[in-house]
Amino acid sequence: MYTGGYDIALQIKEEVFNKALAALYYKGLFYIKKVFKFHSDELPPTLTNFAGVTCKAKLTSPPLLDFVAEDTANLILNTQMIFYLLGSVEIEFDADIDAQTKIVYDNAHHKLSLDLKEAEITSISLNDDFDLDEASLKRINDVIKYIVQHELLHQMETVSIPLSIFDLKVPGVPETHQMPVNRVDGKIIDNSWFRAGIDLFEDTAGDFNAIQFNRTADYNMAITESTIQQVIDFWWLFTIKPHYITKSKTDQLDKVQNFVNDVIDVAERVLQVATLGAIDVDTTFCNTKMNYGATINFVKPNINILTGERFSIFDTQMGVDVWLNIKTDITTTTEVLWGLLGKSSTSAIDQTLVNVTDNIAVTLKNIEGRIYLNDQMEVMGEVEQIDVDFDFGDSFVENLTDAAVAIVKGWIIDMIKSHIHAIVLCPKVVDINIESLGYHALIAPEELITTDNEVRIALNLDIKELQKNTTPQPGFIANTHTKEVHRIYCDELDEMNEINKVGYFVLKDALNDGYDTCGKCIPWYSKR
Repeated sequence: MYTGGYDIALQIKEEVFNKALAALYYKGLFYIKKVFKFHSDELPPTLTNFAGVTCKAKLTSPPLLDFVAEDTANLILNTQMIFYLLGSVEIEFDADIDAQTKIVYDNAHHKLSLDLKEAEITSISLNDDFDLDEASLKRINDVIKYIVQHELLHQMETVSIPLSIFDLKVPGVPETHQMPVNRVDGKIIDNSWFRAGIDLFEDTAGDFNAIQFNRTADYNMAITESTIQQVIDFWWLFTIKPHYITKSKTDQLDKVQNFVNDVIDVAERVLQVATLGAIDVDTTFCNTKMNYGATINFVKPNINILTGERFSIFDTQMGVDVWLNIKTDITTTTEVLWGLLGKSSTSAIDQTLVNVTDNIAVTLKNIEGRIYLNDQMEVMGEVEQIDVDFDFGDSFVENLTDAAVAIVKGWIIDMIKSHIHAIVLCPKVVDINIESLGYHALIAPEELITTDNEVRIALNLDIKELQKNTTPQPGFIANTHTKEVHRIYCDELDEMNEINKVGYFVLKDALNDGYDTCGKCIPWYSKR
């Protein structure tokens, strides 16, 4: 078993974490601007206004996460630090910073996260263009370390990995009864993968070392047959959807004799024989309707996972309360002595010919179907084959023709099939929650296979707006915050937050969109 005895086993490629960090970077979340105040007894009172140092810190490229140990990863940060001293003196440093962070599991919110709040700076490589002495470099390093560790990273505290496997929301179950996560064991494997064993309802004492995946997809998951049944049990217990359906239908009948046993014809013949044919009664029917309905009480299905992406449901018996009545307009024409003594007609509207009710036993047998992933990344079971056995009571069989019974039976079978056509075997196996950042997830199923005891899924994950491609570089970059447009080589771009950048290939387009030009790199158009 791929799950190693856990309810669910999961394996995520290192690249998925880096894609999440890239999404955060391009939304400008790794940026700070802060004023630090310094105090010194040696500083003359006339210079106290110059004791403040403004610092801008931002990353110049997305953070790079590198798995290095069972629960630890290196976070490589290419950082630009700009200090403003004495009111106007600008000093800029480029620093490559290595930080160690841990992958943690937040049981309260069922999320995997990078713990940036506790990240430890392990090294700083400073690009020194000022030829500072060793003591000065050390002080600068200490300042940069503090700003990165306690300001830049601390503002994020944690980076949630946007995968919802640990927050399984069962469709139809209210928030007050969300599925529990009992245990999560997670480690970094081969410096390339994060692997987790998950127990939902109880501790199964799984063997983490027994988890096996041989796929190279971004996201690999295995879930046991018993866990799928537990999910169904959980849904059955807490769903707000009733476990029954009630429907009714009306059919217009052309010949009532085809649906009601011949009690009326028999009565007419008896009357004719008793009177030696002296009284002749002719009964006609029109506007005849068969009204019928049923309440089907479903029972919880028991799932059996089969090989070849198939499943079956064990034979299931359920009760059906069914009723039927046939109403019609009746016209009776009576002739006495073959019409010699006259003829009379009477009419009655909406008369009930038959009214039957029964509770019948229905057995579902040989239920089988296919297992697949739908567009919401839910594991679904689509019923493709089902046999239904009926045990009708005497009231139906004695009062109705075989044709009437067949209509009701076929209608109930269609009701059952439509209700259990698709079954959610497992809620969303993955959900890239990046819409709040303005991005769109691309989830490409690579493989879904089943054995006789588990379902295995392999997916590739990507972010639509951050895919690798070949594209020309715009010659102009506009700042949505300052409403200025710059040439691509302008120094002002270093100050610009990533989230505020908009690229233009034609300067006129930026001007038409309301941007003014930079006074440094495009002064001839500038209005400032």
